[in-house]
Amino acid sequence: MDYKINEIAKILNLSKQMIRYYEQCGVIQPARLEKNNYRVYNTLDYFTLAEAIGLSQFNVNIKDIYNVKAIQYNDAMSKCYRDYIQDIDEELLYKQNMRKRAKELLDRIDLAELNIGITMIKKIPAYRLFPLVQSKDDQYDKISTPEEVRPILNSSKTLPFGDGFFEIGNGIDLWSIGIQKEYLSCLDIPDCDDITDIEEQYCLCKIINMGEIGEFKTEMIQKEIDQLMSLNYIFIGKPKCLLLCRGSVNGEFHRLMEIQIPIKR
Repeated sequence: MDYKINEIAKILNLSKQMIRYYEQCGVIQPARLEKNNYRVYNTLDYFTLAEAIGLSQFNVNIKDIYNVKAIQYNDAMSKCYRDYIQDIDEELLYKQNMRKRAKELLDRIDLAELNIGITMIKKIPAYRLFPLVQSKDDQYDKISTPEEVRPILNSSKTLPFGDGFFEIGNGIDLWSIGIQKEYLSCLDIPDCDDITDIEEQYCLCKIINMGEIGEFKTEMIQKEIDQLMSLNYIFIGKPKCLLLCRGSVNGEFHRLMEIQIPIKR
C-alpha cells in the first residue's frame, strides 16, 4: 500500500515538514513517482517512522537513528536504553527529593509563626555549609561563594534546596548557604575550600522575628543566645541561626529565624 506525504503525516500525527526531516536524516528513503517525482511512502516506511518516533522518546536523537540502526544495532540500542534508564533514575531521585523538600518547607511555614518565642529541642539534620556573604547587622559585603561552586549553587536545580544560615563572628558575621547532606547526591555539587560539614545533632532552638529590612541587629541575636545558654543544658557546639521564611503577615514584614545551639543528649 502506498501513501502520499499528507496521508502518512496524518496517520502518524506529524507535519509534512517533519516527515521530510526524517528523510533528510536518513531514517527513510521514500520512492518517487516517475511521472511527477512526488514522494510516495509504503507500509515499511510507516513501520520505520513509527519506530523512529518511539526511539526519540528514549532520547535518541533523530539524526542518530540511522547510525543506531545501521551499525551494531543491538549494542547501540542497549546503550541507548541503559542511558535512558540512568536518566530516569536520576530524574526520579531529584523529584522525590523535591517532593520531600516541599513537604519540609510546608511544615516550616505552617509552624514557624505558631512557635515564635517558644524554646524547644529539635533534631537537626546533617548539613553542608557554603560561605555566602559577610555582614554586620543588616549591612552586607560582596558575595563570597567560592567560584567553583557558585554556578551550581545558584542554579534552578539547586536553589530550592538551599537554606540561609547565620553565624555570629568576631565583629563580622557570616551568612552561609546550607544544603542537607541527604540531598547532595542528586545535585552534583563539587567539593571546594571553606565548606563546613555539620553532622546530625540535637539543638536547643528558639524562633525569633528579625523584623523589617534594616531593623536586624546582631546584638539582638546574641542576647537571645545568651539567654538560651543560661539554661541547664550541656552545650557542645557553636550557635547558628536558620532563616525560616520572610514576607508580609497581616501587613507586617516578618523575617523568622531559628536559633540552633547544639546540646548533649
